[in-house]
Amino acid sequence: MEYYKVTKKNIDEAKENCCSCDQARELRPGCETWGIIYPPGNQRGQMTRWPNGRGAVCFGCESEWGDWESEWGDWEGDLLHIDNEDLYYDKDGEMVDGFGLPTEDTYNSDA
Repeated sequence: MEYYKVTKKNIDEAKENCCSCDQARELRPGCETWGIIYPPGNQRGQMTRWPNGRGAVCFGCESEWGDWESEWGDWEGDLLHIDNEDLYYDKDGEMVDGFGLPTEDTYNSDA
């Protein structure tokens, strides 16, 4: 999976390699974007962090949007909290609770 720290020089390549059309449209210099693998069948998804702390995760359709947060007050954040939902994802695209611990859904994701 490709990881991009988006710059003016590589923005076209980053957009081309971003499997999420809605995230690719919003990429700007300063963003970080990377591919993730999720079950079932090891499908490819995408996660992105914008410099303002916004973020998105895509599992094959339209992205879910939110803010990167951290229980430790880290401005960069290590958990993506989905807007208007009690859903959190870590940097690997795994569903976790608000403390970064795997949820029951994580363990049953291939059921």
